[in-house]
Amino acid sequence: MQTKELLLQAIKQINRKYEEIERVTGSNFNILSLSKFDTKEELHSNIIANLLSYSEEFLRLFLKQIGLGNQKEKFIINREHYIDENGRRIDIVLESKELIIGIEVKVYSGDRDNQLNDYYKYLKDKNKNFELFYLTLFGVEADKSSADDSIEYTTISFSYDIINWLESCTKEVVEIANVREGLILYKNLLLKLTKQNRQKESEMIELIKSSEDIKAMNEIYNEYSKVWANKEYDFWVDVFDKVAKNISESWEDGDIDIYNIWIGENGEEFETEDIINNIVCKKERGIVFKKEIDD
Repeated sequence: MQTKELLLQAIKQINRKYEEIERVTGSNFNILSLSKFDTKEELHSNIIANLLSYSEEFLRLFLKQIGLGNQKEKFIINREHYIDENGRRIDIVLESKELIIGIEVKVYSGDRDNQLNDYYKYLKDKNKNFELFYLTLFGVEADKSSADDSIEYTTISFSYDIINWLESCTKEVVEIANVREGLILYKNLLLKLTKQNRQKESEMIELIKSSEDIKAMNEIYNEYSKVWANKEYDFWVDVFDKVAKNISESWEDGDIDIYNIWIGENGEEFETEDIINNIVCKKERGIVFKKEIDD
């Protein structure tokens, strides 16, 4: 059997093992998800702000995690901190005599126009040292419409910074059951949202490292987007065929030849390879059904 096939078989076995572990232990269940608030910024901002207010040690560990570990002052923690009379507000603000820190939290929602620009100006006008952080699931940059090149801000992530901070906090409250379990519950929610299983990741890494031909993994990675593009193409064609069949049966004078799954803005049909590239590039796509009547 080829090296790539052996790797894929081994990876499938690891996936099956952890799927079974999740099924038996219920580790994939999280009561916070049942509330439907698990993807709302309000939930995450409230939890983080409350944890920062809970103890000075939690605050110290947070500042250390985001690169501000040398702070000795006392901070006031504010949620939904208003910056103007128009109702614009920063999700979390930490403020001391010498420093003000603004944290904008994003899970799935987009940026508003000039959002970080306005926050930056507000923090700067406070006439003290200031830092602006942009917290997202994976530490991505803000949209250009929100933050232009004239401002400076730091990206942080739930997948790394917040999860690591929660793990550090948990070690401080091992004997305080309610707080400890709350931290673990929230960390598990973030692991679920960011699709992480650290034991599984470690096992995967060790598998790939020990492979006789690690180049095989690189080949799989390089082929991944094209493979999924082809699978998606097959899916759309299958859906198209089923819907087109029903339409052609209900339209007495329907001509199936005028239906097309992929057409460009000029009305010309895509070649299959162009369709695949279109999917790989994550351009918008869908199915159009067209009927011509008297031209």
